[in-house]
Amino acid sequence: MANPEHLEQLKRGKTAWNQWRKEHPEVRPDLSEIVVSPYGVDIFLDGYDLRDILLTGADLTGVTFSRTQLQRADLTHAYLHSARFWEADLSGACLRNAVIEFAVFMSVRLQGADLTGAEGVIAELDGHSDEPPAGLSGPFYAADLRQALLSYADFKSARFSGVNLEEATCVQTKFNYAYLNNANLHGANLQQAELVGTDLSGADLRGANLQGAIFNAANPSWTGPHHSGTLPPPFLGANLRGANFRGADLRGVDLTSADFSEALVEEALF
Repeated sequence: MANPEHLEQLKRGKTAWNQWRKEHPEVRPDLSEIVVSPYGVDIFLDGYDLRDILLTGADLTGVTFSRTQLQRADLTHAYLHSARFWEADLSGACLRNAVIEFAVFMSVRLQGADLTGAEGVIAELDGHSDEPPAGLSGPFYAADLRQALLSYADFKSARFSGVNLEEATCVQTKFNYAYLNNANLHGANLQQAELVGTDLSGADLRGANLQGAIFNAANPSWTGPHHSGTLPPPFLGANLRGANFRGADLRGVDLTSADFSEALVEEALF
């Protein structure tokens, strides 16, 4: 439960809150399990200093975080459906098992963040959005998720175009029908990830570990919905040098434009 004193400080507004944080650097604010007003329409946490804050289990549906400092914040099991993060810093933040469906992350820092088990269906992390908040103007950039943890998360149909996922850990992550085109996946760990219908065109997959990854909708281990119609070649213009596809299931995938000449493909299924 949230600390009542800390909650009252929050209600005093950004200026008072940030001043209180400066005067009490030893205090770790606890706003666990707070519930915002209906759908977050009355809540804007723009420019707040929320570093190291506890927001575990909080319902922050639709809340706007514009240029908010959320470094090392604990958002475990937080409900962030349709929340908006604009130029926010979530470096080292914990979003384990958080619900970030339909959430928007524009020009956001998520280096080293922990999104293990997050529910991120149709989340937007690609820097393209038509609804910037007042006072902000583009261009906005794709999220920075270098060395982030995304294992066991579900990002079906999410937008990761141009996102930096260098050395990110995405073991058994579901990227089905997601957009990872032009993403930086250099050295990323995608072991047993689900990549059915995923757009990886132009992606940098140098040295990425895709061992046992599933690209085939007919794979018995995959239970997701099937896409109607013909899917485009997933690896068009992708850099696969040194990528590890050992044991990956690529059956039924259009590989006419894929260059596996410098990739590891032993025991892969084609």
